[in-house]
Order: sequence, then structure tokens, then C-alpha cells
Amino acid sequence: MDELSFRPVVARPSVETVNAHHWPSRRQARRRTKRQLGVGELTLLIRYRRALSGAVLELGARGDRLTALLAAQSQSLIGLGRSSPTVELCRSLHPTARFLERDMRDLDSFEDGQFEAIVAGHAEIDLLGDAQRRLLLDRLRRIVAPDGVLIFSSHNLGCESLVAPPGRHLGLNPLRALPRLARLPRGLSNRARLGRLQEREHGYAILNTPAEDYSLLHYHISRDGQERQLGEHGFLLLECVAPDGAEVGLGSFAYGSRQLYYAATPGL
Repeated sequence: MDELSFRPVVARPSVETVNAHHWPSRRQARRRTKRQLGVGELTLLIRYRRALSGAVLELGARGDRLTALLAAQSQSLIGLGRSSPTVELCRSLHPTARFLERDMRDLDSFEDGQFEAIVAGHAEIDLLGDAQRRLLLDRLRRIVAPDGVLIFSSHNLGCESLVAPPGRHLGLNPLRALPRLARLPRGLSNRARLGRLQEREHGYAILNTPAEDYSLLHYHISRDGQERQLGEHGFLLLECVAPDGAEVGLGSFAYGSRQLYYAATPGL
């Protein structure tokens, strides 16, 4: 038999494996704390402030203004962070809350219905592929209170055409061209490595986005697709809003809204 037929098969890395290799440095973690809350986020946080006044779990805690608001408003806050620098920073900035360095899927230590509210900002759940995202929803359904709320953001599949490859917008703003040009080689290298791992399936896509110089893969889903997905895992969609706080109704593609914000509650 031809020796070429014995070539080893290289396993395709999972979305989670790719994204797990990217850890923010202490400097990056501190820079993230200065991020402002958007209107869409604030809209849901204000609307569901009653649930947010109880026991709250934050997935992907960064110690930023979202964490600060949750710590100030909740009776108790537990935050899960992905890296030691982030968790240490959260503990120093918000000493009244409890922060754990833990994968957001590692929820077995929490009791059934323990949290009145679970918040996953920064499109944190988009760091997971489809199977692990669905597994996470099942686990969140167990630990959220029967009348509790899940608030999260996710990349909008309706804006897939706006996900630009490295260098597309390099010359649009001359004042920002030089910093972008300096980062272009890293962006091109990351795109060459991760572009082949992009997926487009029925109802969702895994795309290599410009975030962190194209070093991440992000899950994208439409508003209606997200409602169906929530329903399949025991949640009822309460509402979806755009970054400007406007309601995103059934059938809307919300073109131009790169992320959408969702509120859901356990279904019957």
C-alpha cells in the first residue's frame, strides 16, 4: 500500500480550545475595567433590577462597570473569571463580592435555583461552540430560580457581512491608520490560522472577528435563532434589544447591530 495513505490525521481544534489560548495580561485586564456600559445593557439591567437585587452570578466577570453595578445592586454576587489577573483585579476592586477563577461551564458546585439572576456580558457565551453553548444553557437552566432571569449578549448573525477581514478598513481614518498598520501582520497571521476554522451551519455561524487582532472565534446567531435555541433548553425569551435599547422583534435581522442583548426566564 502507498505510504502516503498512512499520513496522520490532524484533529481540528475546537472553538473552546482556540479561545482558551487567549488570556488577557494584567495590563489588558485593567484596561477592560474602563469599558462603559451601553444603552442596550443598561436597558435590561434597569428593567430587571428586582431580580438583580438578589443572588447574582456573573459569567466572564471583568471587574468593569458591569461588575460594579451588579456588586452594588445585588444582595450577593459571585463572579466567574477566565484568568488569574482578571480574578485578582476583580477581588481588589470589588471586595464585597466573591470571584472564582473558573470555566463558565463549571457550575456543578451551585445548587438548583440558587440565583435570582445570571448575567453574561461581553458576549461571553460566544466563546463556546454550538454543542458547549447548549450544554451551558442546560446548566444555567438548573441553577437559575424558577422566576429568575438570564441576561446575556451575543453576536448578531444578521451582521455577518460586516465582519471585515484584516486590512479592509485600514485607510478609512488616516489618524488611526498607523496603529492599525502596525497590528496588521498579527491580524493576517491569526486570520490565516483561524480563518479555516470558521463554520456556517443552519441557524448559526462561528466567525473569526477583528477582536484582539483576529485571535478569537465567536459564535453568531440571529434574534429568532436565539429564541428557538433558548426554548430548546428550557428558557422563555422575555425580550431582545439592540445596542441603542430599541426592541428587536420577531423576524428582525437588526442589521447594523453587531451584538444583541437578551433577557430570558425559565419556561414551564
